[in-house]
Amino acid sequence: MDGLPLTAGYISAPTPLAAGSPTERVLIAGAGFSPGTPVYFGDRRATDVQWVSSGFLIATVPTGADGTDVTVGTYVPRPVITAPTGGTTGLADTFTVRGTAVATNTVTVTDSANQADCTATAGADGAWSCTLTDVPPGQQPLSATQSDKDGATSRPSAAVLVYVGTPPAAARLNDTDASTRCLPTARATPMPPSTPTPHSPPVSTPSW
Repeated sequence: MDGLPLTAGYISAPTPLAAGSPTERVLIAGAGFSPGTPVYFGDRRATDVQWVSSGFLIATVPTGADGTDVTVGTYVPRPVITAPTGGTTGLADTFTVRGTAVATNTVTVTDSANQADCTATAGADGAWSCTLTDVPPGQQPLSATQSDKDGATSRPSAAVLVYVGTPPAAARLNDTDASTRCLPTARATPMPPSTPTPHSPPVSTPSW
């Protein structure tokens, strides 16, 4: 089994160590594992990882970490998109995306349906930029990943929601679209009080 590439094909949902225990752990199935294979939850490395075999690991979730955000092997942090900012509207179908990453890493930016992408290499200061072209009109969540020189790739960054073209009046982007935040509120016109209509008393029908 030695020499197999490191892969994780299955990661279970976090399960309590015992009934009522706040401590959780996950089962990881894959290939190429060794006793020293690192496991990360978010950006935190697990300190308790049991090597079961080259195909199975059991990792304890660090206190306060997200047990569903798991990386097995080399950890590469998510890049950050700094421009355009979330809620930007009126973008042309070609625009530049900027952000930060680990120096010399390769960053890839994609739109919602991977219909447009661009790549860039982060500079010595971690800054990067690339230009998306032919982006479909409408609302687009942009995200980015970065890969190191060995090919290890991060998870996607937090999505940045933008709008290509002019959104309709009712569109809202993360509640930051100024064109829709100050719409007037419709008010009901009060009706004059109605005049009571006299009613005859109910007639009782005798029972037989």
